[in-house]
Amino acid sequence: MARITVIEDSREVRTRLIKLLPATGVGELQWIGSPPFFDRKVEASVRKFKPDLIVLDLLLDRDIESGFRVLRQLKSSTFLKDIPVVVLSKFISASAEDENKRRAEALGAAKAVPKIPFPKLSLLLSLRG
Repeated sequence: MARITVIEDSREVRTRLIKLLPATGVGELQWIGSPPFFDRKVEASVRKFKPDLIVLDLLLDRDIESGFRVLRQLKSSTFLKDIPVVVLSKFISASAEDENKRRAEALGAAKAVPKIPFPKLSLLLSLRG
């Protein structure tokens, strides 16, 4: 059973993911939904949870730079850098030329996918890298 950490401030997204859980192989979901989205305490919590995948939104603190900052912190963490991160954002399009998609993947995301239409959880799990 897979374990997923979700860094996302939208309750709607949380509700959608929870509804998808029974039909997937996800055993546990760790939710980080309010600031700080990444600090030593959050890092320790994620490390202890030992997720198979991290799903990250870009728009966390009123601007998409907040999500990119968290992605950089995740990928520079000695303990978390090897956990695949899938960026799930309305600021990502399906186009291979999408600048935010290319930037997220250049910063170490396994994949960057659009939030609309909302992907199936099985798709997110298959993107682990």
